[in-house]
Amino acid sequence: MNARMIKMILGWNVVLTFLLLAAVAANANLAQAANDPPVKMFSASNDLVGGALGTGSDLIIDGTFPTELAYIEVALPEDKPHLCIAFATAEVEHQSGNGVYEFGIGKGASTHIPSFRRIEMINNEGIQDPKYKEVSTTTAWGNLTGDIRIFFNGRKDHASASDTKVTKASLSVICVKKVLNK
Repeated sequence: MNARMIKMILGWNVVLTFLLLAAVAANANLAQAANDPPVKMFSASNDLVGGALGTGSDLIIDGTFPTELAYIEVALPEDKPHLCIAFATAEVEHQSGNGVYEFGIGKGASTHIPSFRRIEMINNEGIQDPKYKEVSTTTAWGNLTGDIRIFFNGRKDHASASDTKVTKASLSVICVKKVLNK
């Protein structure tokens, strides 16, 4: 190859490299703009209240009256309504026999379980049934003010169900004043 041909190939490679880099940059800019929806920014303030509680002790569910597994007392300002979201989870150990059990989150002094979830424990003859089951539930309340007690309960669905043990239970509550969807 002569020198003139080498210079032409080198020049052509420089032009192609420049065009390739320009095309990649333009495409990246277009892809970025297409994938970025408008973002609303919210800043945290002192109007946020939160709490969490866990229990490590074993508790036996032995009746249809709710057994309290965990609770949190939240102190909210009287003049500022809050939205509170509660998350609860438990590990339930199968002892023996059969039964259906309800777990739920409530507030106040009520024994009613408004957000209950059911699990069923069965002792099948000759079958290796699961020894542990997980249960979790979530609920939310709006316009809460003042001192509020939020609890996580469990109970038997029917009195004839066998007793069961809760080996781990936890309850977390987050309360915020600012409504984020407005």
